[in-house]
Amino acid sequence: MNQGQHGALQPHGSASRRMKGGVTVGQQIIFVNVIPRSRKFEILSFDEKERVLKVRLRSPPEGGKANKELLTKLEKIMGYGVSISRGFQSRKKILIVNCPDKEFTVALNRIRAYVKERH
Repeated sequence: MNQGQHGALQPHGSASRRMKGGVTVGQQIIFVNVIPRSRKFEILSFDEKERVLKVRLRSPPEGGKANKELLTKLEKIMGYGVSISRGFQSRKKILIVNCPDKEFTVALNRIRAYVKERH
C-alpha cells in the first residue's frame, strides 16, 4: 500500500494479495477517509476509480463510536454488510463490503445516488 493523490491508502495488485488472505470471494474493498465530530453525517466525495470515500461523521473517535456510525450508515446506504479491515484507530480505513462481484456495482450506484441527492 502507498499514499495516493488524496492521501488515501492505494492498492497494489489484486484484492486477495493486498489483504493477505483477508478478502474472500463475495467481498469487495473500499477505502474511506473519515472526519469525526462533524455537524452531520455526510459523504463528501466518492472517487469511483480509486474506490475512495470521504465521509463526515457526527460521532467522536472514542470507544469505537465513529467506527460504529460509519459501518451502520454505509450498510444502510449500500444494502450490504460492511466491516473494517484496517484503520480501526485511524482516519484512513480499509473496509470490506460483503457482496458478490456482480452486485458490487449496485452498491456503488447507491453511494453515487446518495452523494448526488445531497449535493
